[in-house]
Amino acid sequence: VLGVSLYIAFIDRMNLSIAMPHLAEHYGWTASEVGSKGGLLLGSFFVAYGVSNILLSGFAARIGARRSLIGLVICFSIFTALGAPLGNSLALFVMTRVLLGLGEGVHFPMMSVVTQNWFPVFERSRANGIWGFGSILAMVTMPIFLVPVIERFGWQAMLLVCGALGLLVTVPLLYFFIFDTPRNAPYMSCEETEYIERGIVGDAAPVPADWSFLRSRVFILAAIGAVLNNFCCYGIVNWLPTYFVKARSMDFSNLWYAASLPYVAAFVAFVLFGILGDRLNRRIPFAAAGFLATTVCLLFAIKAPTIPLAVAAFSTATFFQSAYISQEFAIVQRILPAEIIGKAAGVYTGISVLGGAVGGTILLGQIVAFTGSYDAGLYSVVIASVLGAVVMGLLSRLVKY
Repeated sequence: VLGVSLYIAFIDRMNLSIAMPHLAEHYGWTASEVGSKGGLLLGSFFVAYGVSNILLSGFAARIGARRSLIGLVICFSIFTALGAPLGNSLALFVMTRVLLGLGEGVHFPMMSVVTQNWFPVFERSRANGIWGFGSILAMVTMPIFLVPVIERFGWQAMLLVCGALGLLVTVPLLYFFIFDTPRNAPYMSCEETEYIERGIVGDAAPVPADWSFLRSRVFILAAIGAVLNNFCCYGIVNWLPTYFVKARSMDFSNLWYAASLPYVAAFVAFVLFGILGDRLNRRIPFAAAGFLATTVCLLFAIKAPTIPLAVAAFSTATFFQSAYISQEFAIVQRILPAEIIGKAAGVYTGISVLGGAVGGTILLGQIVAFTGSYDAGLYSVVIASVLGAVVMGLLSRLVKY
């Protein structure tokens, strides 16, 4: 159920990256304006998303993960749909994206609370992988579903459809199946509840339980790694469709495969690295190696002489980037004490989004606008990937996990 909720949430947050060529035509943007104004439209979500994580996660944790998840899905579904009638004004459209970001902001922290309460330590890579798969599946299927809808009915109709999915699918699932702890769930047996609780007791963490975690080297390195990962991920996710259409002269109708195949590879990697992380219990070295391999693949993708080779290289890059993504929240749940996981995961996610997703969206767009080159923007992703490998290597020396 958490995976379904994340699947629909990711479609809501990423749908404009698919629609960007049509939005550029609607507003009459030049190539430079696509980088600057398009970057503003995409990035406004992440600014609000990051702020919401930092400021609202503690409050949401006090309300309870179940109530917060249901409430935030209702909010972000409505805000997604409002983009349709308000989208003719760029200022109002940006405002709907800001509200969408505020609504989605505490989604990841509350899912981390549920995961930490429901899964023993030795199952968490797979547990996080299952719901994290929702984001990968969204990126795989989003172009396949949304490109025909946009081409036939327009991007406004697409936003209405996306908003309806949250209200009609996610909210009922959360209401009937998600509970704060196993003991709150009416469908759980005593034996399974006790098994889970035995696996959670003694879940040691090397980070203090008060706000001093903000000064911990472990937390700081983990947060920097997340910033760099988000810069890589969102730099690719948000700009890859526009890159193929504008820089590689691909027909918009072909985006269904070019923007999907990289995330088919990511899905395979998500499953593979999630299993390996649990079996070998060496999650941080996996993440460092993934960053290094991603760097090599991105360099080849930028220089690839043909579109098929570029698609293959980007697909391989997202495969190796998933080595980090599949381990990320297991690492976070390892280093943060249970009593502060809600607020601390919110701060962690907020920092990673404000630094990484905003950077990978707005900064990359500004690089494209300034240089007129999408390749120049992608080189900034290469640099972030190299730094990510260094940071995770340093973290592996402090935490043997």
